[in-house]
Amino acid sequence: MDAGVRKESDLGAHAELDNVRTLLLDVDDEDADLGFGDLALSQFGRLDALINNAGYFQGGPLEATTMDQAHRQFQTNVFGLIALNKTVIPIFRKQRSGVIVNVSSISADAGFPYTSVYQASKAAVASLSEGLHAELAEFGVQVKALHPGSHETKIFSKVDRAENVPQEYTASWNAFASLNLVRSDPALTAEVMFRMVTDGDTKKVHYYSGPDGEAIPRVKQLLGQDWYLEELIARNRGKATALWNTLMPTPAKATNQGPPGRQDRETARGSPNGVRLRGCAHLAVAPDGQHVVVASHYGGEYAVLPVHEDGRLGPASHTVRNTGSGPHARQESNHPHAVVFDPRGRFLATADLGVDKVQVLWLADGRLEHVSEAPVPGIGVRGANLHPRPLRLSPPALHRRNRPAGR
Repeated sequence: MDAGVRKESDLGAHAELDNVRTLLLDVDDEDADLGFGDLALSQFGRLDALINNAGYFQGGPLEATTMDQAHRQFQTNVFGLIALNKTVIPIFRKQRSGVIVNVSSISADAGFPYTSVYQASKAAVASLSEGLHAELAEFGVQVKALHPGSHETKIFSKVDRAENVPQEYTASWNAFASLNLVRSDPALTAEVMFRMVTDGDTKKVHYYSGPDGEAIPRVKQLLGQDWYLEELIARNRGKATALWNTLMPTPAKATNQGPPGRQDRETARGSPNGVRLRGCAHLAVAPDGQHVVVASHYGGEYAVLPVHEDGRLGPASHTVRNTGSGPHARQESNHPHAVVFDPRGRFLATADLGVDKVQVLWLADGRLEHVSEAPVPGIGVRGANLHPRPLRLSPPALHRRNRPAGR
């Protein structure tokens, strides 16, 4: 394996690894980038994967960011990456195989303030990867984008900060900078990188790592773009709502355990609502608007939260935890994935892809009671719905994906 470093002093960084050869490369030198593929090929005789991980963080209000700073950000994060993609594409195309992993960021999806130039560069990386995925598929070349969340690296110690910031930004910038982010172990992101190179998935483009990296896309899908941004702005001002604190991981409870490629299974959190959630996958609002039920994908739990007249969520009135495992080896534990109310708001249909079961629960006085359950054929049931007539499940509304069969 070849590893590229920018400084000569780092050439010995991997000396203890027998199967790693370190080469010098400055990604801002486009001529060097364009020749790197042939250089690496001459060292090993074959290339199987390229991981573009070089980049840095430029932060501050756009108004105070110089055009030189913006150009430098895109030169390193985008144009250098494009050049390195270009240098390996002919090699991969001719051998009709190869994997390109371009490291984007969850910032490309998150909409954080004071990171607009950085997240624009990372959004460009994600979009480029999608285009190349379609462009090179016929040649057997896989192109994927990795969206890491916050993790413990030196990126924040090397920030290119905007200077001469107008005083009007000071309060909100300080509030955002003081937020206590959930940061995961970089080794977990490395495990996801390894999976991207080796899983052989020719259809999947986007991969996520870290507690916030996995949570943000899910929360955006649950709330929708506009509501998500409203919640995010409140959080950035230090006024996170109970809903945000319920859906998003927090540092107080976050750990980083889990098998390779399936990190942060134990990203537990204790919210102001008294809810302990690990990977919120779905929520449902009762038809009468008085309760919200949340499914915790990794924690195997359902939580009931009362909705006050002013729209605030109250402390959890009840939580139910499932146990067990599925009939297949990869289903090591239960993973609730969906909850949906019947039209009258008395029953919930729940889908658990970890045990391949659909359950029916009764909601009464803010508490859940088990009514019935049934196994579902296939692997990984992800959704369920209740028939308009009470107590009847509608088979066409049971959605499952049988991965081995490709359905």
